[in-house]
Amino acid sequence: MTASYKKIKNAKQQLIYIGPSLAGNKLTQYTVFIDGYPTHLMDIFEEHPHIKALFVEIEKFADSCKERDTIGTPLNKYYKEIMEV
Repeated sequence: MTASYKKIKNAKQQLIYIGPSLAGNKLTQYTVFIDGYPTHLMDIFEEHPHIKALFVEIEKFADSCKERDTIGTPLNKYYKEIMEV
């Protein structure tokens, strides 16, 4: 196993939040989270499960933002839903 392969294998998942910032600075747009979803938002995840779709892998950031900004797509719908939180 090469050193670069080990780095990739042991890399933690990085997610970036592409939804709107939430009131009270509970969640800010374009914040990066390492190793999964933030645990301090479990109450929001339970109340608005679609918000998880707005946490995307860094590699998919540009494509996901385009989808979020395209009217009628699921990410666009979820974005608008979370704007009301």
